[in-house]
Amino acid sequence: MSTTNEQLLAAFESLIAQNTKKLLAHTQTSNETEFLPIDLYNTLKSTFDVLSLFDKMLVDTTVYSIEKYNVFISSFLTALTFSGLHLKSEYIADACKAILERSETFKKEDFKPSSKYLNKELFYCDIVGTGGDGQNTFNVSTSAALVMSGYDKCKIIKHGGKASTSNSGSGDMINKLGINTNKVNKAFILNNKEDLLETEDSAKQCNFMFLLAPQFHYAMKLVAPIRSLLKIPTIFNIVGPLLHPMGNIINKRILGVYHKSLGIEYCEAAKILFPDCHTLVVNGLVGLDEFSPVGESLVWEYNPASSKEIEEYKISPRDFGLNEHSLDKCASMSPELNAKYLKDNILTNFIFNIGDNEPIYDYILMNSALMYSLINDNKDYKKNVVEVDRIIKSGKPFHHLNKFIDHIDT
Repeated sequence: MSTTNEQLLAAFESLIAQNTKKLLAHTQTSNETEFLPIDLYNTLKSTFDVLSLFDKMLVDTTVYSIEKYNVFISSFLTALTFSGLHLKSEYIADACKAILERSETFKKEDFKPSSKYLNKELFYCDIVGTGGDGQNTFNVSTSAALVMSGYDKCKIIKHGGKASTSNSGSGDMINKLGINTNKVNKAFILNNKEDLLETEDSAKQCNFMFLLAPQFHYAMKLVAPIRSLLKIPTIFNIVGPLLHPMGNIINKRILGVYHKSLGIEYCEAAKILFPDCHTLVVNGLVGLDEFSPVGESLVWEYNPASSKEIEEYKISPRDFGLNEHSLDKCASMSPELNAKYLKDNILTNFIFNIGDNEPIYDYILMNSALMYSLINDNKDYKKNVVEVDRIIKSGKPFHHLNKFIDHIDT
């Protein structure tokens, strides 16, 4: 599509002027706000080329005065949000493509993969949620990532950010564990790639890395002020987990979404972006962007090795042989206290055991066991909880955390 910037801006303004009332009326009367009336959907689809829209939104900052540019982006984000198209897989995937093209990312050619990685005996993994669930639970994804770094079949390359609405984001707790995330950028990783990603020498291996999102995604800074002004959720609230700088290298990932209506679309978007990656998308039905410690959780699984179709199923703590725990028992504390709890009780000292009914320990066990199940391509959840408990008590997770800190500090 060869639409000019001026035509795009005019089209946005026209779209907002003509359809705002209709869009608002629809979203106020429908429980499924992600679906758009078919006439509006077809109009938007025929008017705009998705990827070119994101391209122009992110880079054409010099075309307009700042006032016009703000109108352009604000109109686009508002149209997407009120139409529900920001929850559609095609739009999510194309937003990610546009952002990743303007990010510090890595290609497979940047590294010399180990024979174990090539033979599917070693997996590069991530576990991360969209955030936005408002539940303010403990940093369980980051904790599970650290735990699983002690498993010899995987390297954890955790991608995350700092808190925007919760007490403690993944980057906040990671900093309190001693990792200086500001030093971890593309140059650092390439300079240390042998020990971080390539070596098969177990004495040199570092199986845990943490990549702070703002260190790699400078394009997101362009729209940050406008997102703040709009004060409504936009597509940028949900794309984070799909923006991994090493997304093409990750071959096992768990992605959490804050609402079940987003699950299948998010899994489809992940499939579009990373067709070779075995992916689980998870929603805790109580309103969590991760495997919930209470009630059931929905899972959407895409496994390129067995099927091109996405499988949907439910899991619960009982499937893992664990008791349920209310969300208030798994609440987040400050970043300092979360880090202290994790380090003193789980990464060292090994105070808890399976069956102790300790809420946060069980919460970490079940999410870690889900990753263990994904890596081994099985659903023997109860056995996998036992395996995860052994990994914790081996001391290897703490060893790999310290190895990563040593690389940063030297």
